[in-house]
Amino acid sequence: MKNLYTNQYLIVTLASILGLLFGHYILRILFKKLRDTSKRKHLKYSTVLFNSLSRISFIVGGIIFLNLTSFLPFEVSYGEWYGKLKISLNVLAITFVLGEILVFLYDSYTKSKSGKATSLYHIIIRILTYIGGIIVFSNLIGLELAPILTALGVGGLAVALALQDTLTNLFAGLHILAARQLKPGDYIKLESGDEGYVIDINWRT
Repeated sequence: MKNLYTNQYLIVTLASILGLLFGHYILRILFKKLRDTSKRKHLKYSTVLFNSLSRISFIVGGIIFLNLTSFLPFEVSYGEWYGKLKISLNVLAITFVLGEILVFLYDSYTKSKSGKATSLYHIIIRILTYIGGIIVFSNLIGLELAPILTALGVGGLAVALALQDTLTNLFAGLHILAARQLKPGDYIKLESGDEGYVIDINWRT
């Protein structure tokens, strides 16, 4: 029975399950209430923060319960993987929240200068933030990126060929934004006869 209580895999599994349930059913409701309160009080940064946390409440719950396993009344010998698991969840949560805050800052700046922000820049900001998170995570756990990047380089060529049309649309959208040829709200008329107002510019249209 003692071995059962001190089994690191069992403890972490139970903590993860309890954390996910706690995050989904309790923290999510709490964060949404805090978000709504911040919104009513016009606290923009708090609104973005709590809205982001409500979307990853299950991860936050997992982080809380995994950290609580370090304070058990009996001694448990955790392996190296335990520390890496906690690091990965922390980096994941921080990266996601940081990405949402950067998107909010971009939206605020764009709306103050030229009106509506575009979804394509949202995607780019999030991708760059996630890449930064991956690099930080790799450095923290001592993971060598060179072999992975080499493998991704070979696999990336195949993916690029498979997603040729999508990538063409993506770079076309970037060109339009960089050249400032169009922006949301502009009225356009195509050679096909279609006409209307630009609503958004994203990675597909």
